[in-house]
Amino acid sequence: MSKVQIVPNKDGKVVSAYKSNPEFGYIQLQQNAMVIDGGWVRNKKKSCLLRAEMTTLEAFLKQYPSLAVPGNIVTKEFLESEVPADMAQRFIRKDGDYEENIAGYIKRAGADGEELTVGGERILRFSFYDPTGQDTDKRVQHDVVTENAEITATANHAETENTAF
Repeated sequence: MSKVQIVPNKDGKVVSAYKSNPEFGYIQLQQNAMVIDGGWVRNKKKSCLLRAEMTTLEAFLKQYPSLAVPGNIVTKEFLESEVPADMAQRFIRKDGDYEENIAGYIKRAGADGEELTVGGERILRFSFYDPTGQDTDKRVQHDVVTENAEITATANHAETENTAF
């Protein structure tokens, strides 16, 4: 597994402040990983955010001047009805519209593809940083195979061409 890298935002900054509350911000982490998904082995870029007070994020960065951090980025998938309470509390906002709050966590066929399901129930996907490197991914195999075979094959081919190890 490759190292986890701190990646700059589009403005070249590694710490981004929230516009609505500039005392808090986030750092984007990225990792190239080999994953097995639905019988396919492929290279995949995994990413997640680290959120904290701006001063805490700046102190974190001072510990890693090379912008490489130990550990890995973990992806956990669950059927919507089976999301553990701790994951829901950690990722899904309680205020506002539920559908809007989970939209970014719904597993899809490609970036803007259809929602992937098992028996008609949606799959939710959460990614987070594990500094110990001990946690492992948990995948849920969707049952929308025939309709998405071409999209998946195209996406796998594009990821293989665009992701270097």
